[in-house]
Amino acid sequence: MDHHGTCGKMSYKKALIFLISICLVSLNSVLYRVSAQELHVGGTGDGNYTSIQDAIDNAYPGDTIYVHQNTYIETIYIDKSLTLIGLDRPTINGDNTTSVVTIKADNVTFINFELIEAGQPNPPKFHRTVSGIYTEGSYCNISYIFFGLNGSMLSSFNNSHNTYSHLTFTTNHFLSGAGIYLQDSNYNTIKENAIYYSHGNGIHLCNSTHNEIFKNYIEYNYRGIFIQSGSESNNVFNNTLLDCWNCSMKLLLNGNNTIINNNFIIPPLVKNQIVTFPFNGTECINSYTFNHYSIKWI
Repeated sequence: MDHHGTCGKMSYKKALIFLISICLVSLNSVLYRVSAQELHVGGTGDGNYTSIQDAIDNAYPGDTIYVHQNTYIETIYIDKSLTLIGLDRPTINGDNTTSVVTIKADNVTFINFELIEAGQPNPPKFHRTVSGIYTEGSYCNISYIFFGLNGSMLSSFNNSHNTYSHLTFTTNHFLSGAGIYLQDSNYNTIKENAIYYSHGNGIHLCNSTHNEIFKNYIEYNYRGIFIQSGSESNNVFNNTLLDCWNCSMKLLLNGNNTIINNNFIIPPLVKNQIVTFPFNGTECINSYTFNHYSIKWI
C-alpha cells in the first residue's frame, strides 16, 4: 500500500474543503449585503451614531443614512454611493475649516440639510474648491439644502447628469462666491433654486455644456447668470433675475445656447450693461422690466 499517496490525497481533500469553506463564508457575506441597510445619526435609538462621518465610514454602497435634527460640527467626505436624508433639516457646521460637504462618488443622494460656516477660500478670489458642497460625483441628486451663514456655494467639477434643485443660498460674502458653480460639468439639471445676495454670480457655468437651467429665482447678486467660455448648448429658460447690480446675464466667448422666456427685473440705478451677448447662434427671447437701462452687445 502506498501510504505516501494516500496521505497526499487526504491532504489535498482537506485543503480543498478548507478553500470551499472560505469561499462559502465570503459568498455568504456578499449575499448578506445585497439588501441595503439603514443607519441613523443622532436621535435616541440604540446603536445610533453621533457623527455623520462615522456613519458614512461604516456604511456600504447603497445604504441610506438618516440624520436626526441637531447641529453637527464636522465636515463630511462621501466616497461611496449613499443616500443621506436629513430629518427636520439638521445643521452641519463646518467650523470655518474647509468644504462642509465633499462628494467624490457617483450616485449620491443628499437631501434636506442646512450648511453653515464653510472655510474661507485661500486665496479667496476665484478659488471655488472650498464650498458648502464640493462635488465631483455624477448621477447625484442634491436637493432641499439651505446654505445659511457663510454656507458658501455649491461647486460642481468634472461631472455629469446631476440634479441640483430646491437649494436656497443666502448672503455669500466670499469674493469668489456664487450660488451654483459648474466647471467641466455637462448634462446637469439646475432647477427651482433661490439664490440671494451673493457677491459673485447667482449661477456660473465655465466650460460646461448641455445643462438645463430653469425656474430659478435669483435676486440681488453681482450677476444673475454668467455663462463663460466653452459653455455651449445650454438651455436657460423660465428664470427670474431681480435687481442684479452688475448685469442680469452675461454670455462670454460661447454660443449655441438657448436663453428663452426669462424675466429680467432690472434696478433703476444700474449703470453698467444689463445683458451682454455675443450671439454666435444663441437664441434669446425674454421679457424685461426696467427703468433707466442700457444693454450692451459684445
